[in-house]
Amino acid sequence: MPRKCVNHPDSFCNVCGELTFKFRRRNFIPLIKNCYQQYFGFCVSHQDKVWAPHICCITCVRLLTGWANGSRYMPFAVPMIWQEPKDHLECYFLEVDIPCEENDHDGRFEESTFSSKPHSLTQNDLNDLVRDLNLSKRQAELLGSRMRNWNLLHRDTKMLFQKSSR
Repeated sequence: MPRKCVNHPDSFCNVCGELTFKFRRRNFIPLIKNCYQQYFGFCVSHQDKVWAPHICCITCVRLLTGWANGSRYMPFAVPMIWQEPKDHLECYFLEVDIPCEENDHDGRFEESTFSSKPHSLTQNDLNDLVRDLNLSKRQAELLGSRMRNWNLLHRDTKMLFQKSSR
């Protein structure tokens, strides 16, 4: 592969081909290689190549070891087959769009414009909530009291409720 790919091969599981974040990556220890060979019928290949993933996701580790123990089944019969790309446009890792890996900031998305400050309920908000929840007068007063204690009510909100007639 003449150019370096924007997505590193070890960001993907060698078995299922899924994007795998760092905390879910596992090395191919002999136990996993043995389970892989027993289930799929051939060895993990291309571990000496830079264009192939050298890791396994924790899900595939659990599935393979569980299968070997007889407690799980594998959801697929054929693993991801890795082939050396002829050119950069043929690269599997280039085709996968990774919007944000772990905690990196992605410049394509704007930061949230929502305030993290809690919303204080107005009288109308509280009345609508009580009506929507079909609360009794006693339940509505308890809700209002708790919300007042937690500073969730607007300062002008009163806790006067009447049971609506139907």
